[in-house]
This record gives sequence, structure tokens and C-alpha cells, in this order.
Amino acid sequence: MRFNFKKITSVAAGVMFTCIFIVTLFFGSFVRVYYPDFSTMLFVSFVIFFGGIGFAIIERNIMIGVMTILVTMLIPFITKNFMDYWESYLKFLYSFF
Repeated sequence: MRFNFKKITSVAAGVMFTCIFIVTLFFGSFVRVYYPDFSTMLFVSFVIFFGGIGFAIIERNIMIGVMTILVTMLIPFITKNFMDYWESYLKFLYSFF
């Protein structure tokens, strides 16, 4: 039985960075209690950037790296548009927003 090491590391890295991303979004307010200068969007950008670059290195694909850089630069724009559209609805449902 042969294992595809590239596929295993890609999936493991993807799961790890997805978990970090989700935990940061949901528990960012609790982290700010101990580290007031913590920025959730900067950390999410960090995770996406290094996860994408790591995936690009594993896959040896320059286009994945370029797309990662573009997506990382678009995160503040996407967040602003998302919050402008959904902010009132989310504040009504969830008190921590």
C-alpha cells in the first residue's frame, strides 16, 4: 500500500489552517482580554497567507501562491462588505458581535 505524502500533507495543512481560522473568528474576543492589541483580521490574513504559500510550496505551483497573495490583500475589503451587509442581522442574533 503506497501513501501519497503530498496529498496527506496538503489535507493535514488545510484542516489545521481551517481550524485555526475558525477558532480565531469565534474566540478572538476572549484572546483580546489577555492581549488587547490582538487583531482578528490580521491573524486571519496571516493564517491564509502562510497556509496558501505552504500549499503552493507543497504543490510546486506558482499560481496558488499568486492567488494566495491576492486573496490575502482582499480580506479587509471582503470583511468590510460582509459586515456592512450582515452587521445588523448578526448583532440582533448574537450578542458578541
